[in-house]
Amino acid sequence: MIKKPTVSTKKLWLLLTVSAVTLIVFRITDDFNIKWFAVTIWAASLIIFVFLHSKLLFGLKNGIIFFIVSMLTAGAFEYAGTSNLIPGCRYHYNSNIMGPLLFGKIPYGVLITWFMFLYLTTVMAILIYKKWLKNIKHYHLVIPLLSGAMMVSWDLIMDPVTTKCMKGWVWIDKGLYYGIPTFNFIGWFVISSLSSYFFVIYMKRKKGWKPNMGGGEETLYNITVVPYLFELLSECFDGLTCNLLLAVALASITMGFFIILAIYPKKLND
Repeated sequence: MIKKPTVSTKKLWLLLTVSAVTLIVFRITDDFNIKWFAVTIWAASLIIFVFLHSKLLFGLKNGIIFFIVSMLTAGAFEYAGTSNLIPGCRYHYNSNIMGPLLFGKIPYGVLITWFMFLYLTTVMAILIYKKWLKNIKHYHLVIPLLSGAMMVSWDLIMDPVTTKCMKGWVWIDKGLYYGIPTFNFIGWFVISSLSSYFFVIYMKRKKGWKPNMGGGEETLYNITVVPYLFELLSECFDGLTCNLLLAVALASITMGFFIILAIYPKKLND
């Protein structure tokens, strides 16, 4: 059976507070060393949040399995893109900005961040499913598709901000949306949905698991909306400073839509 919450959510809120403060520092300072320190603490606090959260909701072993699955799928996609193996979606990272590179190609931070937000969007997708789409029996399909859509919504602002404001990576192939190829967003949706699907299928096959909200779990689902909202506000702040008005508008509409679906006070019935 899946473990029920045994640790107070106060620890989760503390970690979110630390991540929020350091994210603000990262966005407002121009000092490179302070930025690196802030983003390191932000990532550390959020990854601890994710693993503690997964321990409470799914069991730590299952959270680690999710981590491995997302690392493999995201790593394969990133390696192909940075090795010029995907026509129309070729790019390379700036290690001076993004930090150490795995295989000389993929920043470790990118893979970690991918996992953190894939986990958050998958949990949010379960919450949205239970509130609005529970009459659809095939939750193992609906939840991953929702997660993939939320990941693309995030990338609509994150990619322009990181390429135009931070110069974190450079697109070899160009597209109409801030020079980002359309295939990038298709790839994000497919890889995110597949990663989430593998985890949901794995959990579905475990005896005793289904996307419930009982046993005090609703609070654990709701809390994942907070870092997703923080990220929207943070990216939009940078987007406005760089005059990326279209990206800010699209992210606000799409990410905001999912946030509203998740937090809307609709009664949950298992």
